[in-house]
Amino acid sequence: MCDFAFLCFLCLWNNVFKEVNHVQKYLQILGISFEKSVIKMRSLKVFLKDKRNDLVEEALQFAKDTCEEMGIPAVKRTVRRKKIMPREKAADEPLTLD
Repeated sequence: MCDFAFLCFLCLWNNVFKEVNHVQKYLQILGISFEKSVIKMRSLKVFLKDKRNDLVEEALQFAKDTCEEMGIPAVKRTVRRKKIMPREKAADEPLTLD
């Protein structure tokens, strides 16, 4: 259950949901104007666009450090291939309309 991918997503979504939660609480204030709501939503959009690479790097580093501390192997997933059936040419043959 607790592996590298889980820890990585845990950190990533924790950081994203902190910002989303802040905006959500702000939008629930009674009497807030539509303009202020739009500004707050745009600021969230800018945050996610500007910080997305930093958030991913931070999540990867957190997962790597935590795996080392807990002794969990950081195993990369292999690409899943489709099984080859008789008379097929390739494992990942594209779909056709025929």
